[in-house]
Amino acid sequence: MKLTKQKVKFCKCQICRNMCTVSPCLPSPEDVVNLMANGFKDKLILSEYRDKKYGFYEGIEMVAPRIKKDGSCVFFNSDRLCDLHELGLKPILGKLADHDDAKNSKNIKVVIERHLELQREWKKPMGVQIIEDFRDGK
Repeated sequence: MKLTKQKVKFCKCQICRNMCTVSPCLPSPEDVVNLMANGFKDKLILSEYRDKKYGFYEGIEMVAPRIKKDGSCVFFNSDRLCDLHELGLKPILGKLADHDDAKNSKNIKVVIERHLELQREWKKPMGVQIIEDFRDGK
C-alpha cells in the first residue's frame, strides 16, 4: 500500500473536525519538507508516536505538528478548520482520514496499514535524515 496512491478525502463534518482536537495528522517525511519550506518549522516538533488504540506500542520517531495545551493540533484554528487544508499542505494521514474509519471495523485494517506504511517511511534514509537535521536545528 502506497500512501500517496490512495484517494485523498476532504470533509468538514463534525466527526472529521473532532479528529483535530485529539491528535495532529501524522506527516510523511515529504510532508515535513513541504511544511518547513513553507515556513511552518516553528509549528513542528520531534516526536515519538505511539497509538495503543491501533496496537502501536513501539514508538515511531518522526517530526510532527505540535500539540496545543488543549490537546488539539497546532494547525486547528478558531473556526474549527485546519490552516493547512487550503494551502494543500495537510499531512498525509490527515488527507486520508475518513470519518467512516471510526465507525467501520473493516476500515481498521486499512488504518493500521497506513500507520505501518508511515512508520516504514520514517525509517528510510530520507526520514532518518530529516529527524537528524531537525534534532541538529537545521
